[in-house]
Amino acid sequence: LGEEIVTGVSDFIPGIVAGELTGDSAPDIAAFFLSIPAIRVYPNLNGTGFGPAVTTNLGFSPAFGPAIDLDGDGDLDLVGTDRAGGSVRVLFSVNGSFVEAASL
Repeated sequence: LGEEIVTGVSDFIPGIVAGELTGDSAPDIAAFFLSIPAIRVYPNLNGTGFGPAVTTNLGFSPAFGPAIDLDGDGDLDLVGTDRAGGSVRVLFSVNGSFVEAASL
C-alpha cells in the first residue's frame, strides 16, 4: 500500500498515517487528534517539505488504522473507528480533505 501507520505519538496526536492522500503521487501525512474531532493532512511539497495542514472537521473523535484506496481514484482513503461510539467509519480522500462515505 505504501503507507506507514504510527500510533501513540503523543497524548494529543495518537496516530499518523503517511501515504498518497492528495492526488499528486507524493506521500502526504495525515494526523488525527484526541483534543479535536478532525483530521489534518499535511501535503507533500514535491519532496521539499510539507505544506500547511488542510483540516477536515469531523462529527466524531477519530481513531484510524489502515489507509487503502477503496474507491479506485488513486488516493488513499481511511478506515477507522469513532472513539466514543465505537462505530466503523470510512472516509474517502478528496484532494487532501476527507468525506465520510459510511458509518457501520
